[in-house]
Amino acid sequence: EVFFNAACDWYLDEYELAGLLVGLAVYNSVVLEVRLPVVAYKKLLAHTGEFEPSLSDLQELDADLAKGLRQLLAFDGDVENTFCRTFEDDDPSSSLPGATVELMPNGASTNVTSENREDYVNALCDYRLKEAVRTQFDRFAKGFWRVLGQSSIERVVEAEELRVMVQGDEAPLDWAALQDVCAYEGFGEIHGEESDGAEDSSDS
Repeated sequence: EVFFNAACDWYLDEYELAGLLVGLAVYNSVVLEVRLPVVAYKKLLAHTGEFEPSLSDLQELDADLAKGLRQLLAFDGDVENTFCRTFEDDDPSSSLPGATVELMPNGASTNVTSENREDYVNALCDYRLKEAVRTQFDRFAKGFWRVLGQSSIERVVEAEELRVMVQGDEAPLDWAALQDVCAYEGFGEIHGEESDGAEDSSDS
């Protein structure tokens, strides 16, 4: 799955065009080879209100980060001196290595503690899923709602339903189950082996 690139803010017309194409696909019931996470569709359906991101939404994009944040929330000990975090995150718009952005006023000098760790997690989710990609997503949403703005789609579908409307609902192949019911013919001949091996495989 792909999400919006927070560091890319110079192809905004292309983001709007992509949204327009996705909107046309929904309008015409055409399935696209698009792999957006469910959180992207939550954001689209919340275009008339305010999207409130959660840790589960962040997990779609960065499972390792979400796991670490859950450990932070569940930690029973000295959070401040064990995790040594402040209210900052990596700055995707900067080309300087190690550049950060503050998640709140004076965030660089505000340590994450047992008392404020929920605020930190909420601020980080908000930044990653909203603020960091606001410019790119707003243009994508503008294109999408240019097609569907007069429809009632945001009132009749959920995010997962909208994802299926755009991407289809293709379940991943179960290769183990497929192997159990398949017969391999001619494989041995291709590799210069005796045909008996191929026949044995097909018999099984």
